[in-house]
Amino acid sequence: MNTVCSPEYSDNRRYELIRANNLDMAKSVLGKALDANQAIAMRQLDVYSMQADEAEAAALSDNLDESQKIAAVKRSYAIRADMNHQVQRHTALNTLIAFGSMVLEAVV
Repeated sequence: MNTVCSPEYSDNRRYELIRANNLDMAKSVLGKALDANQAIAMRQLDVYSMQADEAEAAALSDNLDESQKIAAVKRSYAIRADMNHQVQRHTALNTLIAFGSMVLEAVV
């Protein structure tokens, strides 16, 4: 039987139990969101890294003329810049999630 709905608890105690359960659930969800965001970020970085490595390998290829090599180097720089942007974005999101968890911790 759900202890929150038991008749032996007063309305105030029932409210406190519901509030504590909701805060625990919110903290759990925020923790899972933090883990999911980190996993997504790591996967994106793997993909960007592979793309940048391919672009750099193409730039070093003997089969390309000078303009194609320059284009490959520019593509590599663009990929690395986007990679940096994504890292900053995920770091900012993780920071917000962590602050949200700390606020919930302070409320409890």
